[in-house]
Amino acid sequence: MSGNFNRKGKSTGIMSKLYPFWNPPIQSAYTHYRMAQQNPKRFYGMMIAIAGIGFLWQMMLHELMGDDDYNGLGWRKYATITFPINGTNISFPMGFVWNLPWMIGAGAYDLTQNFITPESYAKEVASNIVQTVTPFSTKVTDDGSVDLKRPFVPFLGILPYDISTNTDWAGKSIYKESPYNPYAPASELGKKNVNPILKEGAQGLNKLAGGDKVRSSGYLTDWNPSKIQHSLEFIFSGSGKFALQMSKLVSTP
Repeated sequence: MSGNFNRKGKSTGIMSKLYPFWNPPIQSAYTHYRMAQQNPKRFYGMMIAIAGIGFLWQMMLHELMGDDDYNGLGWRKYATITFPINGTNISFPMGFVWNLPWMIGAGAYDLTQNFITPESYAKEVASNIVQTVTPFSTKVTDDGSVDLKRPFVPFLGILPYDISTNTDWAGKSIYKESPYNPYAPASELGKKNVNPILKEGAQGLNKLAGGDKVRSSGYLTDWNPSKIQHSLEFIFSGSGKFALQMSKLVSTP
């Protein structure tokens, strides 16, 4: 079961320049519809099987990782197959066609463990349906609200939009904030799962320029490592994520 991403309409060329992934969701929706019409038993059987595997996979990860590390995976639980190796999580993204049933199964497991509420689960499913069968990508943020602006942001504006709103494509925060200390060094506001090489590099640059753990050296030399990591993962996509994961694996004693 795969989509024919070479199939294109008259407006595909223009729209793809604004939204690079305009065509795949449309072809994914067509693939779902065609298979459901031609062979409904096989289609629904496959969807149920993938959802079941997603449920069991999360159960295994939870057993191996424990509550904190498992929930620290965030959106990766619902959009990737994750392998925990020596303290590092290696993730492989699901294809357009498989995202929806995998998320339904993975989210169902979290629902049984009270890691998400029924309302959050329903929003995640609805958001995933939209992403699977339309060119637009909604996201449910950490506070449970649905971001309706991001789907209409052209590609070149997505990265600055995400950093300015402190939410990635899945609605999870990108970096830590310090509302009680607006002068806190940005290099100290990386999230727990940030790449250690980026974290040490950012903190080292801030220190070299005259800052320390409580004082910033200035916006030109004090960078948030989580913002850097998010930018690299966005720009270089899967290859960037893989490179960061491997560097983290190598640097972990």
